[in-house]
Amino acid sequence: MLRRLSIGGLFLLGLPLFTTGCSSNHRDEEPGLDAASTDAQHQDVALDAGRADLGGRADLGGVDGGRLDQGPEASGLPNYENLEHWLCHPDKNDGPCHDNLDLTQVNPDGSLEVFPFQPAVEPEVDCFYVYPTCSMDPAPNADMFVGDEEHFITKVQAARLQGQCRVFAPLYRQVTIGGLFSGNPDVDRVMAYQDVASAFSHYLENYNNGRGVVLVGHSQGTLVLRQLVKEQFDPSPELRQRLVGAYLLGFTIEVPQGEAVGGSFSHVPLCNAEGETGCVVTYATYRATDAPLEDGVFGLASDETREAGCRHPAALGGGSAPLNSVYPTGSYGSFDGFVTGNRSAFADPAQQERITTPFFSAPGLATGECVRRGPHSYLEVSVHADPSDPRADDIGGDMILPGWGLHLVDVNIALLDIEAALSRQIEAYLAQ
Repeated sequence: MLRRLSIGGLFLLGLPLFTTGCSSNHRDEEPGLDAASTDAQHQDVALDAGRADLGGRADLGGVDGGRLDQGPEASGLPNYENLEHWLCHPDKNDGPCHDNLDLTQVNPDGSLEVFPFQPAVEPEVDCFYVYPTCSMDPAPNADMFVGDEEHFITKVQAARLQGQCRVFAPLYRQVTIGGLFSGNPDVDRVMAYQDVASAFSHYLENYNNGRGVVLVGHSQGTLVLRQLVKEQFDPSPELRQRLVGAYLLGFTIEVPQGEAVGGSFSHVPLCNAEGETGCVVTYATYRATDAPLEDGVFGLASDETREAGCRHPAALGGGSAPLNSVYPTGSYGSFDGFVTGNRSAFADPAQQERITTPFFSAPGLATGECVRRGPHSYLEVSVHADPSDPRADDIGGDMILPGWGLHLVDVNIALLDIEAALSRQIEAYLAQ
């Protein structure tokens, strides 16, 4: 029997929890991804000039907050002076960035090493994070209340970045899982972007003070940040000078074939070397044993002259490199009913009780390499099992939906690599 590494709480209706998990009121989704359509036209949604071109769907218009039962702010944009509208914020004294973030490393011989998390002391740059689709709200757009899933996904994807930067993570009225898959005509895909753009403007006006900025997003979060880069960073040399780097995972950032810039952005390139600043790290993940072929949802460009960008954070110049992953130790609340597979870092699930920290890693278990297979460009993941050691022989994270690959774990499959790459970028940025 295959001994699969458990990634607790990751399987949510086949949608990434690491990539899209949110509050109990919020679920993971890929805006514009129609479950019945997997071609690039339907997945690479263009939010442009205040409208959404959804692969043949009608224009859904702008913000119509009056649909949502959200209190006094429902008729307009959220008030981001209200700290309750932030999951993480330097002025908040609670939330996912104040949770225990310690990590247990599970070594090949079964021994454990605990690494207490240490936030940076007076970090000199900021991280602006946008979480993926996760809302389970019954409405087509999420409300502005923090739920368990929003808290959980921000903790597992972004909170550990406090080791490098101050983390700003706004709530936003994302398209819910129900809105994504139901075909509800009231879904508003522009609202999510307008909320995040408003939160970013509030951040710039009140907290940035000329500091360097790192953008971090996954899935729907990447879709929203892609539009933010296109509309605000691309045309502004001043903002581009402040861009330390962008980690835009689980959704396509296009470039002309063989090029590092052009396509999604005119001036912001993909990263090509360690310590390069002002550039983008992006990828979607699939197993080497399960290539996307024709049904692959991610890693596609809009036409044959372009390709989906792919940069392994530990091998920005190309080639294969280990994937240094961070997974949550257990599942979480309302996610439990959607979890598949076992929930252990060990072949014997009873050994999981030895891990007492909220996160674990299993170094050396997997490697990744950016590849192009047919029309798809993606981070190809190879698992290196050792049946003789006590660890599980596979990772989890496969989506229930065909063609979604390892979208569930796009972020966490390389989180320590992202932390290391970001550290080098910050060092280079501050030395300029």
